[in-house]
Amino acid sequence: MSKLSRARGPLRQVVLAATGQDVAKCTNCGDCEDLPIPDKDLTVGEMFQFAARDDESALASRTLWACDGAIEGIVCQARLDLAAVVAILRREAGLRGVAPSPNGSRVKEGGQSTVDG
Repeated sequence: MSKLSRARGPLRQVVLAATGQDVAKCTNCGDCEDLPIPDKDLTVGEMFQFAARDDESALASRTLWACDGAIEGIVCQARLDLAAVVAILRREAGLRGVAPSPNGSRVKEGGQSTVDG
């Protein structure tokens, strides 16, 4: 975890403070598995569980950047507003300098890159 990430606080707390949504309530029930998200690498539930554990994989996920139309207006069984949580995770990714690159690798602070396998 980078110095900036520690200063920003855990992802769960950032999302909770900004939206009132607690990603730790996600049970990965599977309701979001079949959402039509092109090029997803995680389900929305998996992404939320990464965020609940303060794992920045949630921020670097292709799913975070590819799920626009598929999540609008959807509230899951855990009462999470998918679009509200995704919007804050995207904002946080930008603030922390974590964003996906077009070739499927992840670019993090300092220019480090990892390739999906």
